[in-house]
Amino acid sequence: MISPAPPPGPTRSPYSSCRVVRTPGPEKVSACRLEMEWHDSFRMIKGTSNGRGHRGVDRLAVLASCLGWTLWLAAGDQPSLFAKGPYLQGVGQDTVTVVWESASNFPAKVRFGLQPKLDQSVDAPQPRKLEGVSPVSVTAALVARAAGALQSKTNTTVYRTNTFYVYETTLSGLQPGASYSYAVSVAGIQSSPRQFRTFSSNPDRVRFLVYGDSRSNPRRHETLAKRFRAQAPDFILHTGDLVANGKNYSLWEKEFFKPLSGVLDEVPFFPTIGNHEADATNYLAYFHLPGAERWYSFDLGPVHVLVLDYHFEQASSEQFRFASQDLRRSRAPWKIVVLHYPVFNLGGHATTWGHQSYLPLFHETKVDLVLAGHSHIYERFRPVAPRARANAWPITCITTGGGGASLYPSFDHPALVVRSTAHHFVVFDATADTLKGRASLAGGEILDRFELKKINGQLAADYLAQVYPEELLQLVYEVAPSLGGKAASLPAPHAVADVMLSLTPRKNSTHPAELDITLAPDSASYYTIENGPLKVTTPPPGTTNEVAWVKVRATGKKRISKANNGELSPALIFQARVSAPEGETYSRGAKAKLSDAAAVQAKKLARGSAR
Repeated sequence: MISPAPPPGPTRSPYSSCRVVRTPGPEKVSACRLEMEWHDSFRMIKGTSNGRGHRGVDRLAVLASCLGWTLWLAAGDQPSLFAKGPYLQGVGQDTVTVVWESASNFPAKVRFGLQPKLDQSVDAPQPRKLEGVSPVSVTAALVARAAGALQSKTNTTVYRTNTFYVYETTLSGLQPGASYSYAVSVAGIQSSPRQFRTFSSNPDRVRFLVYGDSRSNPRRHETLAKRFRAQAPDFILHTGDLVANGKNYSLWEKEFFKPLSGVLDEVPFFPTIGNHEADATNYLAYFHLPGAERWYSFDLGPVHVLVLDYHFEQASSEQFRFASQDLRRSRAPWKIVVLHYPVFNLGGHATTWGHQSYLPLFHETKVDLVLAGHSHIYERFRPVAPRARANAWPITCITTGGGGASLYPSFDHPALVVRSTAHHFVVFDATADTLKGRASLAGGEILDRFELKKINGQLAADYLAQVYPEELLQLVYEVAPSLGGKAASLPAPHAVADVMLSLTPRKNSTHPAELDITLAPDSASYYTIENGPLKVTTPPPGTTNEVAWVKVRATGKKRISKANNGELSPALIFQARVSAPEGETYSRGAKAKLSDAAAVQAKKLARGSAR
């Protein structure tokens, strides 16, 4: 129910960080004292999520709630009534949802009005009660019983359960394209006012910001996020992996909400689920998203955005049916798909997603741009389209996973326009006939600039001239497993190591591929191929794997060792120039590992050669 908020009065609280609004009559004092004593005895809101007490402020909150006071608190003094937020979700032309987390379930309301007023209010519905689990490392002292033994310590992980409440309050009947102020009041304590702007009804221009994989390093994430407000985006898209472990309640404040303080509370934010969100329980608790929430879409001006959950890759899934109907129905000048796993990606995880289901759909429904994360790099591909299908709609794929997590290696390839191992974000400006992109580094330097143009809904000729054949990218991924080496021993300057390659038959062609195998540039400083460059041919399609041996010697520039995961360090990586009926391209294998199976096969090969 919406009702006018009472006008503030001049009364001053004895607490320096609080401003008291309205003065109670004396008849309420005794009742409030009893109410305060009851809350003290049960300690309903004592402490915060990090264990620091706010008893004085919490007692004042109970008193204020009982007496009908409103208290304005400085941000640093706000107790666990505002554990996270408030922040914005579900922004539309005439609606917005304000979300926050609290350690209590006291009655609450959202005050709002056309900026700078707070002359309306909405009572918050009953919050959802949730439980979050956080692992805590506990150090225990152990004293050995043997005479003369020293005391030792060990770390043990225990799990702490946090009960918390998530409030969602929707403001409706708002004016399109208008600026509003809002504040949340819980138990008489009011958050500092924030601002938001509703979506315009049909804007000619839209600006949005995209980034992803901000997990694990909140300091880097915060460094990037400090630049977001200056970009003045209409909304922000996140390509997934918001935190290192989505099941860990404590990480959401540390890695996500705190770095984005000052952003989430005023800029609409639309995420997608990453693999580090785990079962997405906490993800879905914190976000109020359109439709099915795991997958959804929305429009703003010339842009249609479809957000997908990477888990549902099959054409038989409910998500695929939604995506098919959604993309066919959209008439927006620019169709953009966002998900965590890239459709095409060469560096990092070298992920491919949805090639049998979504990729044909994207071509058919004229998707312009696919934005993804997962690999912690920046890659912008040339537009990709199948050569075998005449007039197939080309798609630009961008990997933007540089939001804070540790970076992955990238490498040159003719399908890539720009690639970088750097933390970054991307800003897009869209009109009916242009889509401009600008990738920026954490320090503000420009990493990449590009522009897509349309004339009467058709892509410009200079863009079409850049198209890279999809068949050649498919060939890259087909051949890559044949280039993953298994070393029988560690190479040294005085000792050659036999490295086994398992050549794999092609699955999507009736023709084998010819491979000219060399060392990748980042390995060439530390290794040489004694029998290279090695020229091999993949087995005929429909047959079994064949083995090829590469003799590798260390240059001596660094001592070769085995990492914990078995990989050789420095990394030993093979690449190949690939020739097939589809054309020529380049592929690259995974890092070589030390392998017992390769050692056994090498010994058998040596015995056979000795006979």
